[in-house]
Amino acid sequence: MVRLAELKDLSRVAEINVYGWRNTYRGIVDDNFLFCELSVEKSIERLKEKLNFETSTSKLYLYEDDKDGIIKGMMRTGMCRDSDKSDSFELMAIYVEKAFEKSGVGSKLITHFEKEAKELGLHELCIWVFQENRIARNFYEHHGFKPDGKTQIQEVLKAPEMRYVKIV
Repeated sequence: MVRLAELKDLSRVAEINVYGWRNTYRGIVDDNFLFCELSVEKSIERLKEKLNFETSTSKLYLYEDDKDGIIKGMMRTGMCRDSDKSDSFELMAIYVEKAFEKSGVGSKLITHFEKEAKELGLHELCIWVFQENRIARNFYEHHGFKPDGKTQIQEVLKAPEMRYVKIV
């Protein structure tokens, strides 16, 4: 099931996030960043700052297995941060624990993301993805997202990103 994260979930979310970055972006992002700058502890602190559960404009969701209670994936959603897409809904992050990849967890999170947008009366979705991340690009394309031609260089990591959009 997909549910909102609670404060007690942040260590597991940080684990999925950090190891997701290391497994997914190795070769795209500098190893020094992945293995020296990223840590579960730092990620927990960033999550607490970004997701002040009282005032945050973005939401953090988890995929928790109904059968075994294991949190297998996470995503963060919110209004699109791009000035040209102020009426769009953005998938800001999505990660699935490597052991549970290709089991439908990512698809269930995407379905929930689309449902949330519709409930908010929003019909355009957007996602930024590293240009070199072919696996993620294939996943998004499989779910009906298409590149809209907008690109940017991710500031901190100096890696090119491209924007994908979908109308729901």
